[in-house]
Amino acid sequence: MKAEQIDISWWSFSQNPYNYYNFLKTNQGVNYLPKNKGWIITNYHEIVSILNQPQRFSSEGENSFDPILLNCDPPKHTVHRKVIAGEKGVFSNTRISELYQTNQEIAKALIEPLKEKESFDLLSEFAIPFSSLVILKILGFNEDILESVKEWSASAISSKSIHNLNYSNSLWKKLEPDLKAWVLDSENSASKNGLKEFLQDPTLKKSFNDKQLLHLVKVILLGGNETTPNLVSSALFYLLKNQDTLARIKADYSLLDNFINEILRLEAPTQIIQRNCTQDTEVGGQNIKKGSLIYLSIGAGNRDHSVFDSADKVDLNRSRQKILSFGFGPHYCLGAHLAKQEAIIMLTAILSEFTNLNLLPNQSFEYRHSSHVRGLKKLWVSNTHVPNKIDHSSTINKAIKTIKLNQLASGEFPTYEYFPDHTELSKKGWHRGHPSPFVHSNILYSLKQLDSHEFTKEIKKGLDFLCNTKEEGDVWRFWKLQKGINNVPPDLDDTSVASFVLCKSGVQIENKGLLELHLKKSKLAKTWLLPKPYLIWFSPNLWLKWQLQRSKVSESIRSGFLDINDFELGVMANVLLYLGESRITKATIETCIRLWKEKQDPANFYHNRLVVAYHLARAYHHGITQFESIKDSIIKEIKNNKEQFLFADLLLGALCIQYFKGDHKLIEALKTKIDEWTFLTDFDFSPVSYFTSKDRNFHAGSKALTAAWYLELMHS
Repeated sequence: MKAEQIDISWWSFSQNPYNYYNFLKTNQGVNYLPKNKGWIITNYHEIVSILNQPQRFSSEGENSFDPILLNCDPPKHTVHRKVIAGEKGVFSNTRISELYQTNQEIAKALIEPLKEKESFDLLSEFAIPFSSLVILKILGFNEDILESVKEWSASAISSKSIHNLNYSNSLWKKLEPDLKAWVLDSENSASKNGLKEFLQDPTLKKSFNDKQLLHLVKVILLGGNETTPNLVSSALFYLLKNQDTLARIKADYSLLDNFINEILRLEAPTQIIQRNCTQDTEVGGQNIKKGSLIYLSIGAGNRDHSVFDSADKVDLNRSRQKILSFGFGPHYCLGAHLAKQEAIIMLTAILSEFTNLNLLPNQSFEYRHSSHVRGLKKLWVSNTHVPNKIDHSSTINKAIKTIKLNQLASGEFPTYEYFPDHTELSKKGWHRGHPSPFVHSNILYSLKQLDSHEFTKEIKKGLDFLCNTKEEGDVWRFWKLQKGINNVPPDLDDTSVASFVLCKSGVQIENKGLLELHLKKSKLAKTWLLPKPYLIWFSPNLWLKWQLQRSKVSESIRSGFLDINDFELGVMANVLLYLGESRITKATIETCIRLWKEKQDPANFYHNRLVVAYHLARAYHHGITQFESIKDSIIKEIKNNKEQFLFADLLLGALCIQYFKGDHKLIEALKTKIDEWTFLTDFDFSPVSYFTSKDRNFHAGSKALTAAWYLELMHS
């Protein structure tokens, strides 16, 4: 992937922007994005410098979202800010501190009905209504407008709204009449507090008309409804995945302040803010023309390793450094004090009132489709006590049943895909797509590791299915080709793992020469099997077939969905699993080792580094002995991150260590956590990015795969 191919409005960007940020931290963190018609800055110091120079990097521009605060430069901005957040302003630190007890009561009232539920969505049932009620109370609005405000604010921060001015304006025009009525009611009320207090301020009334004042109300409502719920959901999501940190905070709630600051840094609710360049200038060695749009990546700056030690981790003892989550300089967020107060109140209430809180396993940890705002769409939690002892025989029987029930009559273990923009296809977005030989082969691999006759029939049917779906030249593809952007040629991953499983089962496969030729002129194993000239001699039928299909994949290449030079470390590990150690694969093995150590894998296909580690460990287990040199690094990474693992992560982490014959105590610790999840889940394959096809769907998985991993681990 190249920087100029990245589009920050992509769904995949909103789900995990950090992989893209790491890739963009080249050229001193300054890159031009043609698809977004602007420069993106990922370097902390450059971001701070730009935010401190409003005369050169302006917040103003045509069609401003908020001409009073967000899209207003000093000195006007300074005057407006003083009225709203100055010593006597509605958003002054003193006034916000006085609201602490009132806001605690709002939280308590919302918590009470949740105590009677076994599970609930933290966002829709607590965090969002809490923040909305707090901001409405500050503005003096009635609670009956709550739903209208929530609906509007959720749409206003979407990528569609941010990158489509007409759509954004239509949302605003829809809300504007109601907002005018609410403001009028506030002005006519007897109360002297809230919105009326600063709408009647002579400084504002002198400088701005009623329409512009509406924009001020709009931005306060938006900030109050979006920032804090996103912060709190990210904080609780982290704590429930990191039990050690959770235990420390429960033992000492004074640590919450530092913890919230760390989550603000790691998962900034506002990921990107924009500026307009008012003159020709230079940033990070790049010449930027007057009129250029600049995207300041707050999320990347907060993880700048030149500024923050262990920048990708929470450190409760970290000395306070200036993070960028609330901006910097003249535009530092006036609601920062309120946001932190709300976060402390909500987290204290949740953690103290619910003693057995767990993440509900059967859910999609899906983020809002927004390039500029980061927040989960939902966060389901359960208040279920996990018993100390788990009945392993019962769980094993459940895993066996899951695998048998999920195999189709054809022998296929189906792959279920998740299309984020088409969730109406089935409940929770899952539906069966074209067969994935990769996922199917991974299930067969794990089942064949069992010293048992339990799955003899299923394995036989699964192998027959693979044999019946191969193409010319013994290659496999993820789905059938049709003309369109979503189409790609066969890839090395599918072909290598399918071939490995078949060969280990005694099936004659004649494609090793094809894959070895693919490696000869390159240290890399590129992802896609393309019609290269040598195929005319090696496999003329395959070469001819691919020539005829070239037109069907050309749109994918032109669109940027597919780059013929794509390569991924996990894919190469699977090629090596099949080809083994030899003179031909030596350079590719060395390249894999270097990429892992340097963390240079662009991660175009696998967005989960643990999956890559799993493939490397499995290749080592089957004879790539040179991977011994990265064994300690992989095990250390698993140990350091184990508290963040979800169910499938735990299984993969334990299998990695097992393949490497590593730390037995660590495997047992992971198994203990796996026991907790098996009590709560029915081997559901949570739709996170384990196996990811970047050009078609965002998630692909199978309950049978999760169950097969479990059985393989427990069998050992």
